[in-house]
Amino acid sequence: MNNNFNLSNLILSNFYNLIPVRLDNSNYVTWKFLLETMLKGCGLMKYVDGSFPCPSQYMITEEGGVSSEMTTEYYTWKQNDYAVMTLLSATLSSDVLSFVVGSNTSRELWCSLKERFASTSWFNKEQLKSNFYKLQKGSDSIDKYLDRVKIACDQLANVGIHMTDEDIIVSVLLGLPSDYTTMKTIIRAKHNPISTQELRSLLLIAEAELEEAAKTISLPSKTTMVTHADSFRDITNGIPQGHGTIQQSQLGLQQNKGYSQSFGGSNHQSQQQNAGVACSVPYAPDSTMMQNENFAQQHMSTMIS
Repeated sequence: MNNNFNLSNLILSNFYNLIPVRLDNSNYVTWKFLLETMLKGCGLMKYVDGSFPCPSQYMITEEGGVSSEMTTEYYTWKQNDYAVMTLLSATLSSDVLSFVVGSNTSRELWCSLKERFASTSWFNKEQLKSNFYKLQKGSDSIDKYLDRVKIACDQLANVGIHMTDEDIIVSVLLGLPSDYTTMKTIIRAKHNPISTQELRSLLLIAEAELEEAAKTISLPSKTTMVTHADSFRDITNGIPQGHGTIQQSQLGLQQNKGYSQSFGGSNHQSQQQNAGVACSVPYAPDSTMMQNENFAQQHMSTMIS
């Protein structure tokens, strides 16, 4: 393999399309997979894994001395190693980049990131396991929820803990909301354990049924719409009945005409007052006529007395 691999063709504007993620506190496993794939494909992983150490900076003379001239091998290695560091740094978020400032080689940078994000301490392992069993579906879709479970499994695998299918199924079922109680019971009642692929298929079926049921509940039924239409029609048809009240009020106006003259009032003025009452309540109930009759009876009693 050519150790003098030229990186100039890799540092191009389309590099961001090759590595679409920026390393942060949540995606180290994904970032590492993408970078390792690219570096191995280009024959550059040897710079970061230590299998191709830096050659001597100066040439050893035949007399056992050290030449003052820098060797071509050293110059080429440093050039390529700096290029690899540039590639790695370009894939880091601003917070992570500040953490590796001061690294002298790509391997030193790589090891610093591994120490920070892939710590194999006992506390870190236990924390990852605890987080794995505390995952909740929440408002996410089934596919998105299972993706988060997969990421948690990858984080555990990165520190040497490999979860079995049974572990994954237990975690997934624990994180499902009460809407999936029936499906959880069916899965737990199976005599033989199911695979993660079968688990996904069953949960997608349950999700589709829940969504369909939600749509059915949210739409008004045909019977309800007809009932509302009938109620509106009954109210509309009842409005003309109020015209009888107007006629009754006009009848009361004629009856009051004589009583107004007895008090010395103007017949025209009395008509205007009663007409105002009748017009102000065009759709009043039948009690309007009763009120006019009471008014007339009161004036009759006053006149007789």
